[in-house]
Amino acid sequence: MPHGPHTMLGPGGRILVPESESEVLAESVQKLMRVAGERGVNEWAHKELWSVIHDLKRLLEQVGQGFHRNPGRTPIRGLQFQAGTVIGQIGTDVHDIRYTHASDGKSYEHHFGGEVEVWGVQRNKKRDLLLTHTRGEPLWDEFF
Repeated sequence: MPHGPHTMLGPGGRILVPESESEVLAESVQKLMRVAGERGVNEWAHKELWSVIHDLKRLLEQVGQGFHRNPGRTPIRGLQFQAGTVIGQIGTDVHDIRYTHASDGKSYEHHFGGEVEVWGVQRNKKRDLLLTHTRGEPLWDEFF
């Protein structure tokens, strides 16, 4: 996939180009308005459809003003990490990684067997490295 201005890193390090929220919201409002205007829609469903249309229009207006709010997930003691902007692929075969674990102080070494690649990303005006599985599989288990 070519890297363009909208390219992002998704779950599991997958490279993706997200859809325009404004376009999807506008299309959804139009679809729901068509259904709500059809004959045979019972009163309860009609009210629910217009409630959803109202909510989507509020989100569409918010997005149109440039405001986006992601769900608050804080993985580690108040820290939240952003994936950043993809600069490019640096390597296609990360051989292994060695580190001292932050919580237990023990040394660890993991061999990847040709299935991990490294990408350059820029976030918060800094250049970072992202290790990701070539097929989008997780690189670690729950250990926090």
